[in-house]
Amino acid sequence: LIACLGARGFEAFLAAIACLVIILTTLQHPWYLVKAFSASSPDEVISETIDWTDDKLLLMLDIWLTGCHLMLPIRWVVLWPVEIATILVYIGFAVVLGSHVELSRIAMNALLMSLLVLAAALGKRALELHERLAFAQLAVERTLRCEAEFKLSEMTEASTKPFDSRPKQSEIDVESIPATAYTAELFDLQKDDNAASQLQKLVALGVREHWLIRPEEL
Repeated sequence: LIACLGARGFEAFLAAIACLVIILTTLQHPWYLVKAFSASSPDEVISETIDWTDDKLLLMLDIWLTGCHLMLPIRWVVLWPVEIATILVYIGFAVVLGSHVELSRIAMNALLMSLLVLAAALGKRALELHERLAFAQLAVERTLRCEAEFKLSEMTEASTKPFDSRPKQSEIDVESIPATAYTAELFDLQKDDNAASQLQKLVALGVREHWLIRPEEL
């Protein structure tokens, strides 16, 4: 499905499904179900043992909205229509079809639901910003490590050329050379005419890679 719709299309598809669930959840409420599909009064159709208050409906909508924010792998910029739909669907059903509570109670329910939606939206946005900053920091660290390894490789090649007395690769078996030979020669400053410069480069690399222990840290 992701391959067919793409990443953005898949996010929009999930948001549309979430909005549809909100409409169906509100419509399955006994009071609004009778109001929408029956000409009879809900008081005559609904049994007294059935819980048909708006409190249970609002709790179900809040549970669904919280689950969408925490579990769906979509960005907040695609999820905000679900937040708006949660508030407008309840207000639309309660005002257009008519609720069993007075208008002031409907307004209070809508206000409380709006505060819950706002809290969920702010939490989702803050979590996204934290994840993006963490990813950017990880990318920077990997870039620095790659650059440091590349410079170390260049320093190894430069330090081995003046005194490399090994036979040519065509004359020996490459697999017989130890894997640490080049690194050992890099730190063997006695063979290098410019040992001070080589040592300064190693110190700078150690500071950059955070493996150099300073005197004051001992």
